[in-house]
Amino acid sequence: MASSSGKKAEEADTREPEVSNTVPLVPFKVLATDIPFYRDQGCTDEVSEARIVIIQALDPDDQIQELDIVPSTKTYERGAYVTLAFDNKKLWENCWFKDPETNEVQQAWRIHVNFIGEVISTAAVEKEKERLDDLERRVQEKIEQISRSETETVN
Repeated sequence: MASSSGKKAEEADTREPEVSNTVPLVPFKVLATDIPFYRDQGCTDEVSEARIVIIQALDPDDQIQELDIVPSTKTYERGAYVTLAFDNKKLWENCWFKDPETNEVQQAWRIHVNFIGEVISTAAVEKEKERLDDLERRVQEKIEQISRSETETVN
């Protein structure tokens, strides 16, 4: 009995991301987690060993400001700050998911490797809170600027 619970605890540990005590120049923020994805457009063949994590680069100088939809065998919490890292030994091809807001089926990617970014520690986040808040504010301003520009182009 003890060995089976020990094995489950060991399996759970592999899903926990590593922790970083340093905030990178361009940190990422987890916007959504635990989104299932599928090997088929009909969303019937679910990938059981991984989930989608949606992350956003806190880079106000980025001219595109796209969200990154990444597969991960790790478990992340919404709102966490993470580093950008991938394991190229694990990949998925031609996968689909249901948008969590619209429930619309979308292609997630043609090919993508496993996201394994480190979670930035609470102490590091607190130490750099002012910079992180500033980055988030500036990214939001950039998104609004891009949106206004696209609206003006359409009109």
